[in-house]
Amino acid sequence: MPKGMRKARLKYFPSNLSYSMSTNKADEFSKRSTDPDPTTRERFELKETYSSKLNPLSIVAGDYSLQVTRDLRKKYNLSKLSFGREVKRNQKAGLKVTPRLMSWFYQNYSFQATYQEDSDPRNRRTTSVPDSVTGSIIRTRDIQTKNELNARWNLKLPVLLKAIGKPAGKKARGKPKAKNKAAEVEQDKKDSERKPLFLRRFVFYSAAYVDPLSTSWRRNVTSSSFNLVGRPPFLYQIGLEDSLRVRRSGAGLTQPDSWSRGTTTESASGLKLPLGLSVKTSFK
Repeated sequence: MPKGMRKARLKYFPSNLSYSMSTNKADEFSKRSTDPDPTTRERFELKETYSSKLNPLSIVAGDYSLQVTRDLRKKYNLSKLSFGREVKRNQKAGLKVTPRLMSWFYQNYSFQATYQEDSDPRNRRTTSVPDSVTGSIIRTRDIQTKNELNARWNLKLPVLLKAIGKPAGKKARGKPKAKNKAAEVEQDKKDSERKPLFLRRFVFYSAAYVDPLSTSWRRNVTSSSFNLVGRPPFLYQIGLEDSLRVRRSGAGLTQPDSWSRGTTTESASGLKLPLGLSVKTSFK
């Protein structure tokens, strides 16, 4: 087992927890020459931000943040602990794993999910649909998600080649004096056998002319859904579930749902030549 994993300690509590709150109140007045009365717009919002970071192991790191925007013009009653109506939500969740198994091979894996929700009626682009039973307007929300999965590998060729071509055994501080001619011949034979082969010496010295080989792989999945009656499950919000399973209302041709996925792979390395020259290669 690698030394880094033997010394790993499990941490049960978050390394960082934070909460912040801010309010914004603004009144806008506008008047056109054709309008008899000025137009007034009021904005009274409350923003709450929650964030946390987790480091259960030295090779694992996670973070989560949630920002909620509330409209305080309605449903604001301090005595009943009612702090307005939620109109926006921004959420991010990430996980990073960096295994340290070998000194000559670096690897990093990360996943990040972004979830944005807008249920502000002032931003509606479609006509509101009333409930057929109660007659009240059905509140809808628009969501956008982005899930990104990354993997990076770095093969440290100079370190690997030196480890392969390194001469076996330790170097002696001084050559012992032989007692007779036969013992001297035997000692020279042992010293010649201790020297590495030509191929190993070539591999060892070639490490100074080779650059590390780095490779990265990335996949992005983005989606947009409109006029949802309810909020998607939490697993869908953090990118661990693909099924939306939420009813829609008032869907129109002006706001069609969209979904896209893209994959990118890159690899790069190089060689160092005499006279300060170098050759760089990259593949995509």
